[in-house]
Amino acid sequence: MKKFLWLLLLGPGLALAQTGGLLPRAGAAYPRPAWMQPGLLVVYTDGIGRMESAYLVTRATATQAYGLAFLLAQTDAGPTLSVRAGVLYDGASGPFFVQPEAAAAFVRNPPAGVQALGAPGQIGIVIQDQDGVTKHVVRYDPASGLITEITSTYKAPANVGPRRSAAVHQVLAGRHRVIWPNLEGFPAAARAAARYQILYVLSGGTSPGGSFTVTPLEVGLPLARYRIDAVTNEGPAPPSEQNGLPSLGPHYLHPALLAQNPILAIPELGLSFQAAGGGPNGGALVVVSANGVPFESLEVDPQSGGVIEQRVSLAGMGMTVYRSLP
Repeated sequence: MKKFLWLLLLGPGLALAQTGGLLPRAGAAYPRPAWMQPGLLVVYTDGIGRMESAYLVTRATATQAYGLAFLLAQTDAGPTLSVRAGVLYDGASGPFFVQPEAAAAFVRNPPAGVQALGAPGQIGIVIQDQDGVTKHVVRYDPASGLITEITSTYKAPANVGPRRSAAVHQVLAGRHRVIWPNLEGFPAAARAAARYQILYVLSGGTSPGGSFTVTPLEVGLPLARYRIDAVTNEGPAPPSEQNGLPSLGPHYLHPALLAQNPILAIPELGLSFQAAGGGPNGGALVVVSANGVPFESLEVDPQSGGVIEQRVSLAGMGMTVYRSLP
């Protein structure tokens, strides 16, 4: 239940699926493909609907693209959504793109501890270390570099018991453009610290789950940086960092997004973000639905963009509430 505001908790599945980011980030920075423009939405599914992803480009430069990564996971407690702001193309690769020239250079000279094989349109990567063996097969369009399929497997070392393994298969499901405002500035809330109380609302009542604080470290284009300090029922958690864009950060949503409805729809995932009028605390309400069923809501200050409250429903298990503290 420790799912902080829009905080992406990287499990082995998503780490496996983000294969494009394995390519080297040093050396030549290749030009950004012309089709990788703000408003581009690229969607992947896994065939069984257990873990699906989407990437929205919100800002682009000559050699980089920035935006939002969405991970929709289906669990026994219902859908769980994580959203992360960051770099989607770094001049060589990204979670949905492989620069063909960079891929060829990677195969010729892989990093230490990495085996790589490849041909135009396909690259295989094997990483073996003290954490186990991870294998990736990435298929991409050799002309455009768009990733069309990723297969990843992970197996823990033999001395780990019981043996752990994971597998991910992601297939391109859609590539199209969406309406997204051109935001050059951060909202007021992006420059202010915020503290949240965590509450677990169960059938037997409400119990406290701790709190966390979001502290700005650097706020400016292209990415802002924030430190997350959390205290849970098990004690303090190690500090972590998270990025923010003008549109979205760990504790804010740009008010300009409230003017369009839906704010965003990803039909391949059945996912939609809808402005839904006023919230119970006097803010503007945003409802997140999967296949027409709401499972998350976000109440935002329509002036500053600060998140007042977030509610995450867990089917048959109650709800987790993140409430802003003074």
